[in-house]
Amino acid sequence: MKVGTDGVLIGAWADVHNIKSTLDIGCGTGLIALMIAQRCDAEIIGVEIDKLAAEECKYNFDNSPWKERLSLINSDFNSLQNSEQKFDLIISNPPFFTNGITAPDKSRATARHCETLNYDSLIAYAAKHLSDLGRLAFIAPADKSNEIINAVSANQLYILRQTDVYSKPSKSIAVRTMWEISPIEQECVNSTLYIRNDDNTYHNDYISLTKDFYLNF
Repeated sequence: MKVGTDGVLIGAWADVHNIKSTLDIGCGTGLIALMIAQRCDAEIIGVEIDKLAAEECKYNFDNSPWKERLSLINSDFNSLQNSEQKFDLIISNPPFFTNGITAPDKSRATARHCETLNYDSLIAYAAKHLSDLGRLAFIAPADKSNEIINAVSANQLYILRQTDVYSKPSKSIAVRTMWEISPIEQECVNSTLYIRNDDNTYHNDYISLTKDFYLNF
């Protein structure tokens, strides 16, 4: 699996202040977990259902400077439902291709379709497994906002931050939204972020957020 912009965005955007434990749901090959490890001293557990992705993730964890704080579970995250463990940060770049023809390769199908992980299940899980001051951070297509807001309300959680992501300043419709959700009620902070300028160079918003993770910025 290639390093994707969505993963880079949420890995850099998530608030890691005062966190000691992190769960990365659907961690793929470990990009977000490694970014969080670079940014703080938390213990991080990655959960990945796909065997091949999990094997690559384990290799990446074992060969990172933070390997002592990184662990991996090769399983459907729903298998963790009965766990009593609480997390200060639950983070995810969940699959979102919910329509269309299912990919013939089962690994790709699992990664590209919300077969085992969707926004309702992610938010419901967070409601049970966040610590008292914990946060859920994830990225989703912007057109899923109503669905997500309803799920947050249904699970008695609150939106702390919401950042709408635009591909370019000339585009009037956001392509992604990043969400930070918590059991603690606070006024939501809304913002926007642009990935590229209209000439296709990276926008200062994107550079400022992600510069610690790129060699060429």
